[in-house]
Amino acid sequence: MLHKELTDEILHYFYRVHYKLGFGFLEKVYKNASSTQTTGNN
Repeated sequence: MLHKELTDEILHYFYRVHYKLGFGFLEKVYKNASSTQTTGNN
């Protein structure tokens, strides 16, 4: 894979957000949480 490290990091963030929030939310909730997660504002 061309950008394996970056892809792994992105997937790590999404799994971490999903684990913390759980399932059943609208996409916008996950998107906002992922944005917060990647900018380091935990």
